[in-house]
Amino acid sequence: MSNGAITDFKIGDILVRGFEVLRRNATTFGTLSVLFMLVPFGAGLMMVTRVVAGGGGAVAFYALIVLWIVLYFLLFATLTHGTICDLRGTPARIGESLRWGRAVLFPVIGITFVATAGAGLGAILLLIPGLLLMTMWWVAVPVAVIERTGVLASLRRSAELTRGYRWRVFGVIAVVYLGQIVLEMLTNFILTGAPIFRHFAGFMVTVAATAYFAVVTAVCYHDLRVLKNGVGVNEIARGFD
Repeated sequence: MSNGAITDFKIGDILVRGFEVLRRNATTFGTLSVLFMLVPFGAGLMMVTRVVAGGGGAVAFYALIVLWIVLYFLLFATLTHGTICDLRGTPARIGESLRWGRAVLFPVIGITFVATAGAGLGAILLLIPGLLLMTMWWVAVPVAVIERTGVLASLRRSAELTRGYRWRVFGVIAVVYLGQIVLEMLTNFILTGAPIFRHFAGFMVTVAATAYFAVVTAVCYHDLRVLKNGVGVNEIARGFD
C-alpha cells in the first residue's frame, strides 16, 4: 500500500479494512485468538463453578482479571505483526507472529499495567480523563511491536501519533466496543434457555471481537504512521525482515 492511498484518518475505512484483513486471515488469527482467550475463559468457568459450590473466590477473581488483561494485550501484539504483514502483501504465519509477540512480552505487560491503571484512575476521578488516556495510549502496543520501544517510550509515542486524531481514534474504539456489547446481548438473549451453548457462543463472540479489535488497532497505527511520518507499509514493516 502506498502512502498516497491514505490521505485521512477515516473511521469507516479503518473498520472496513480491519474486517478485510481479518477475513483474509480468519484461520490464522482465529487460532491465535482462541489460544490466548481459552485460558482465561476456562479459568473463569471453573471459578464460577467454585463460587456456586460455596467456595471462596476473591483472590482468584482478581488474578483472573489480571490474566485476562495481559493475554488480551499480548494477543494485540501478536496480531499486530500479522496485520502489518498482511497489509504489505505477505502471509501472516502463526509461529512468526507468536515469536514477535513473545519478543515484546515485558514491554506489553508494562504497557498493560500502566495504561490500565492510568485510564482506570482517570475514570474513577472523572470519566473524561480516563477516556482521554485510553485514547492517547491506544496504539502503544503496536508501537512496542513495530518500533521495539520500551514501556514509557511506547506510551509517549502513542500519544504523539494520536495527537490531532484522538476524536476519530475514540470513535473507532467506541464503535467496536458497542458492537461487541450488542453481539453479546443478542447471544445471551437468543440462547437464554441453553446455558452451555450460551457460554460457548459468548466465548466465540469474544474471540472474534477481540481479534477484530486487535486488527483494527494495528490498522489505526499503520494509518497514523502514514499520515504523521509519511512512510509506507514496507518501511513500517522493515523491522520484520
